[in-house]
Amino acid sequence: MAQKGRRIIVIYYLSQGRESNFTFGSLVNIFDDDDSFEVHKFNFAQDDLDSLDGIFANSDVIFLHYSLLYQRVRPRILDFFRPLESLRNSKAFKIAMPQDEGAFPGLLDDLLVYWDIDLLVSVHFSEQEKLYPNARHTLDTVSVLPAFVKREWLRSVPPIKKLSDRSLGLAYRGRASMWRHGRANFIKSEFSLKLASIFEDAGWETDVSIAGVDRIYGDAWRKFIESARLVYGSPGGYTAIDYYGELNRQVTQVLANNQPSNFEEFNQLMPQGWDSANLLTITSRHFEAAYYGTPQILYESDYKGVIKPNLHYVPVSTNIETLDDLMPLLNDDDYLISTVEAFRKDAFKEQFTFEELKSQFKHIIDSSIGGAKSQPLVNQHVLSLKEHADARLQVISDARVESTQSSKSLPDFLIGRAKVRRGGQLVRNKSSVYARYLLIRLFVFFRRLFFHTRRVFRRIGMLMKKIIRKSRLLMLKVIRRSYYISRRVAIDSVKFVLSFIRK
Repeated sequence: MAQKGRRIIVIYYLSQGRESNFTFGSLVNIFDDDDSFEVHKFNFAQDDLDSLDGIFANSDVIFLHYSLLYQRVRPRILDFFRPLESLRNSKAFKIAMPQDEGAFPGLLDDLLVYWDIDLLVSVHFSEQEKLYPNARHTLDTVSVLPAFVKREWLRSVPPIKKLSDRSLGLAYRGRASMWRHGRANFIKSEFSLKLASIFEDAGWETDVSIAGVDRIYGDAWRKFIESARLVYGSPGGYTAIDYYGELNRQVTQVLANNQPSNFEEFNQLMPQGWDSANLLTITSRHFEAAYYGTPQILYESDYKGVIKPNLHYVPVSTNIETLDDLMPLLNDDDYLISTVEAFRKDAFKEQFTFEELKSQFKHIIDSSIGGAKSQPLVNQHVLSLKEHADARLQVISDARVESTQSSKSLPDFLIGRAKVRRGGQLVRNKSSVYARYLLIRLFVFFRRLFFHTRRVFRRIGMLMKKIIRKSRLLMLKVIRRSYYISRRVAIDSVKFVLSFIRK
């Protein structure tokens, strides 16, 4: 059993104005509600960085959340992570749980060795030799999925709402395309817009966006998913690996010398095999859609063997042009509901719960703390972190590809470029962040109000057309019956007069 009051520090990165999603919050809180642990949480984006040395000295376990580890994609990464320098010499048991491991895995490999991490929690089962050529010799590894379910989901799930009562046909939220991540990112962004266009041509009501301002969080996300007959999805991860920024430099050069209009043209300009990695996996969104009772139309992939096409989801590929072949399935409510039920039955298992992951952590922690580390030596050819980081900075410092262009046209005070110094680190001025956040939320509000109003007027228009059509039919019936009634009255009147005269 774990010792009473064992101190665990969870270090994550959540900037002001950002909201955490389901998986983010659950992993940050994974050690909560357990009396055997004394849990402390540290937000690297907002808390006092000068206090980290003392926190490390008094901790038994240090858990590095993936939101912190993803900051490795920043320029000048050594300066950013300098407050973590004492982590290297800490005697605590250190756990690292990265995600998006296709982004600068070479630098991540160096950081894991440099910080002397004890346990790596990776979502990739068979690619660790490629991703962590050095760190895999110095630490233990636990393979998990990047998506988890709550244990109460295994006992009770919400009833599936009738598909015929849902206001939307197809729903999706994604991120703007970054071709340097390979085809995996293309199918999350540009292909989702193509699919939405195909659905609209077939007469479906869609709400699909890859714009950052259209992101949905919290209870609004649940309502969004529950309002759709289908939700689009794709595997998470990368099909292109950029170890230290070499690929980033190649992409920048290709885009500077050419103007490809789509991903296929861009792919032809890149070196052969650049997009051949397979770092694809199932994500929390797939579990959430099944929990909320919404069928899924997914880009056909392996999904770590958890779900299968036609059984758990409707498969689709990038060569689709019309819905003719899929229409019998998309109009079959019983079939679509059966995919949700099958997903819940086959994927909502104990092995995929946060509680099971926590029990694995506890077992490893209990068996590791107190014993001497017996790690093999790192190969002699491994460069130091400083040399690797300097090489990375030289490669990408002048060739960084920005993920969005929208901020360039905004004034500085709206995008938070005013800087202040705290804990030896330059951070954004909070008032600037608040102003930018407020502007974005206002834009999102009015954009949603516009689309909602447009949808209401469309439905009112359709209702008015029905009323007019039925009114016309009713008037025709009245006129027709009036004609026949008046004619019958006239005939009967003539007959009566003639019969009276004869008498």
